[in-house]
Amino acid sequence: MKYFAMFVLLAAVSMPGFARSRNSARIDFPNAIRVGTKTLPQGSYKMVWTGSESQAKVSFILSDDPEESVFEGRPAVTVQATVTSADNTKDTNSPDHATFTVAQKDGVTMLDTIEMPHRTFAFSATPAH
Repeated sequence: MKYFAMFVLLAAVSMPGFARSRNSARIDFPNAIRVGTKTLPQGSYKMVWTGSESQAKVSFILSDDPEESVFEGRPAVTVQATVTSADNTKDTNSPDHATFTVAQKDGVTMLDTIEMPHRTFAFSATPAH
């Protein structure tokens, strides 16, 4: 019985990771940021991507409740990104949380890259079709 209880507990703890999509991550923008041709307000976003190893369409969905990580509704914006393999594991402490860099262009803060443990997404101002 002791081993069965440990298995049930282990399975319950593992479920959130099991349900997580391999092509999504959470990202927090502390300030408004330009992504493609749209300025996103500060907040927690779910980043979802589709595409090949080198090119992806990336959508950002604003969290309805950042405390609960509830991400519903239509994407705020969908943009094209170039994807490269990278070893960013030393720079992040969570496999589903991403870090980002910005660029300043004409006084506007624009999303430049998003780094995850094993890939980097580079963005341009061009929206995805």
